[in-house]
Amino acid sequence: GLSDAEMPGWDTCAERRAEIRRKWNIPGEALTVGFVGRLADQKDPTRWIRIAAQIAFERPDAMFLVVGDGELLNETEAAARGCGILDRTIFTGYHRDAAQCTAAMDVLLMTSKYEGIPIAMLEALAHGTPVVSSDVGGVRECVSGALGRCLPLEAADQEYARVVIDAARTNDRRAAWAAARALLQT
Repeated sequence: GLSDAEMPGWDTCAERRAEIRRKWNIPGEALTVGFVGRLADQKDPTRWIRIAAQIAFERPDAMFLVVGDGELLNETEAAARGCGILDRTIFTGYHRDAAQCTAAMDVLLMTSKYEGIPIAMLEALAHGTPVVSSDVGGVRECVSGALGRCLPLEAADQEYARVVIDAARTNDRRAAWAAARALLQT
């Protein structure tokens, strides 16, 4: 587990959220769905973009924050252009402190084909950001209730989009942060 010193306090999470949103010009009230990781086949970033496009259709205020770099960057940007969401998708590139960016997100969406226990997921939870993820690796052990939801890998993109929108709507960031704190310190 994590010690108190390793878990950001609630005030730190709120400050980080505001700071990162300012940095990337994300409106305070915009639904922000994020991706953190390598833009590689394992993470299935083009599927992530397709789901983001479904979310954008339902939520015109949605913004998408893609934190990371990799061999599928050009393909992922092209998919965002093709889906009509490039204008509200922020590609930050590689960041040494990428996981800190999860504080700015309303939901971390993970479309991985396989995983262990992803560090980005743990960082998101530590910041009170719920996670919607494919049910792979050890994700299910960390994500349920206020912390998010796992979906079968084969679930339709529309189902992922619906669950992300629902997680954002019902999210009480402070309650999620407290639940994550209890989980991560065990």
